[in-house]
Amino acid sequence: MDKLLKVMRKLRSKSGCPWDRKQTLDSLRRCLLEEAHEVLEAISLKNKHKIEEELGDLLVVISMLIAMGEEKKLFSKKTILKRAISKMISRHPHVFGNKKAKSAEEAFEYWTAAKMQEKKRAGEKSILEDLSYHYPSLLLAYKFQRKVARVGFDWKKAVDVVRKIEEELRELKAELKTGKKPRVKEELGDFLFSAVNLARKLNIDPEIALKDAVRKFKKRFLFVEKQVRSSGRDWKDYQLAELEEYWNSAKKHGKMRV
Repeated sequence: MDKLLKVMRKLRSKSGCPWDRKQTLDSLRRCLLEEAHEVLEAISLKNKHKIEEELGDLLVVISMLIAMGEEKKLFSKKTILKRAISKMISRHPHVFGNKKAKSAEEAFEYWTAAKMQEKKRAGEKSILEDLSYHYPSLLLAYKFQRKVARVGFDWKKAVDVVRKIEEELRELKAELKTGKKPRVKEELGDFLFSAVNLARKLNIDPEIALKDAVRKFKKRFLFVEKQVRSSGRDWKDYQLAELEEYWNSAKKHGKMRV
């Protein structure tokens, strides 16, 4: 890590790279997000070499941010690590203290309690204060719901959330009949928010679930696309019902391969 930081400092120096010197904390936000998503994709593919490569790319961006922070005397590797170590110790009293945790759930309760105490000492008035709207929307909804659930503002069972989804769907259908786009948009948002809530209740990450659904869609569409090419006909020559037949074949084809 020290060698990597040395490389970053060299790239940022007057004898370094013009592109790297031009970067700022703000300009690297997008790079950080993209690299994090690429790590997630590599993990989803269970490709150990790709995971190693993408984690390295992520560390490069993090190292660049640290080098920038040191230049501006905002923070340093030492202050970042000191804070991280302190946080890990304080939030694990069942490991570094005299508390006992018999399950992952109990350990998470200790983590949450310690985190809330930290926020109280910092003067934060709401448990939602530290949530950033820079998160992707699905993840942001998930985080909001997890936060409020920790203080008891939550559905008791997943089936309760299903009923809420059904209610939101009825309201969305009603607004679709009116044709008023702002109201349709609002109800669609409520429907999606409830769907995320169900994912959380089932201990499923909605971001990953949706990404897997997109990946599955891609595989099936590629099958449909192949059938269209093989037929020698153009897309516009097809009726939707015919394309749906290809789609259903793609679903069967995928199941047979599994």
